[in-house]
Amino acid sequence: MEVPAHPPVPRNTTERQRETARNNSAKSLGPVTAEGKQRVSQNAIKHGLSTRSLLTPDILLPGESPDRFHHLNDNILERLVPADELELAFAETFIMARWRQRRSWDLEATNFNAEIATQTAASQTDTPPIAAAKAWNALAERSDGVRLLHRYESRHRRDMSRAIGDLDYARNMKLPNKPEDA
Repeated sequence: MEVPAHPPVPRNTTERQRETARNNSAKSLGPVTAEGKQRVSQNAIKHGLSTRSLLTPDILLPGESPDRFHHLNDNILERLVPADELELAFAETFIMARWRQRRSWDLEATNFNAEIATQTAASQTDTPPIAAAKAWNALAERSDGVRLLHRYESRHRRDMSRAIGDLDYARNMKLPNKPEDA
């Protein structure tokens, strides 16, 4: 048998205690620095899995543009117009796959351009297409990075396709709780 909870017994506070409490609360200004304000803005987030915003510290890598991510996110959400939490989940899956695909492309371009610069520095007589070909061959010979990036890019493309298919399926399901079309 469950024991009923008792309401808390009110404490009798003196006027001096109330005055001290008012004075102490007036001293609290909260965080002052931008870093402190940012930190306390995240106080209620425990794991970030249920946040409505995709822009969490773990999504962007150092050097990635929050503005570029917001632009991608806003444009795709404007196009897909998710009607509820289920549709939003599929839209977010698409957005993240697209962001990761762009990231793969950026990594490939950065590695390729760095290797072209190395090849150009080594041989001043090579034309740009020859330097690019040598760079491609050098990257392919030294590591599996190029193949790995292409494999990831294919995976991201499949994830985007699957997310769009899931979104379409969710929109066409006959559910008793389905939101009305706007």
